[in-house]
Amino acid sequence: MVEESTQFREEEKPLLLDLIFTKKPEPPPSIQYFSPMGRSDYVTLMLEMQEDDGIRYREEYKKERLNYARANFEKLRNFFVDIGWRNIMNRKTIQGKYEVFLQKYNKEEKKYIPICRVKKSTHDWYNARCIEAKREKNKAWMKLKKLRNENY
Repeated sequence: MVEESTQFREEEKPLLLDLIFTKKPEPPPSIQYFSPMGRSDYVTLMLEMQEDDGIRYREEYKKERLNYARANFEKLRNFFVDIGWRNIMNRKTIQGKYEVFLQKYNKEEKKYIPICRVKKSTHDWYNARCIEAKREKNKAWMKLKKLRNENY
């Protein structure tokens, strides 16, 4: 966690502007603060982080995952309507009810929610919303370029 100011400009209050994002949950890194490089007004940070924390992550998630955008929710909804919920709710424990529900859901999930293969060139965070936002940005940029050329 960055706790000290990292930007120092002349005649201005020092600012703390840095965040550190990691892919895995891990303990806070140890941070050393060094003088700025070149003419920069930002402090140089050196982080020491653990490489392996002993937690196993699902590597298969990087290769394929459920594609909820193409799921057949109508058939999934119809399946759940046809379940005898009264029989399930008569179970003695909440855990028993949960296990029955999860078992039924996982079975039907495979039928009605397709699996998509993840391309290596895409990042986990670059989803359909990001693609649409980039498309809109490019569209606006092309429109601006066209209008600018007509005015000059």
